[in-house]
Amino acid sequence: MPSSPTTPIVRIPLVEVFATVPDPRDPRGVRHALPVVLTVAAAAVLAGAKTLVAVDEGWQRWTGMRFPD
Repeated sequence: MPSSPTTPIVRIPLVEVFATVPDPRDPRGVRHALPVVLTVAAAAVLAGAKTLVAVDEGWQRWTGMRFPD
């Protein structure tokens, strides 16, 4: 039985995908790049975080830094 043709899978790092999201924040208050914030939030949710507090706690463990209040 011949195999069906397949297309190669293109893998793009999540942070690069999030880099295409427009940043609606006022540039004067930006401390962290939006793609990084979104990537960390996505990773935290995939790891089981259910609240923003849990996302912040994960960020602190991974980076040693706090999200600004």
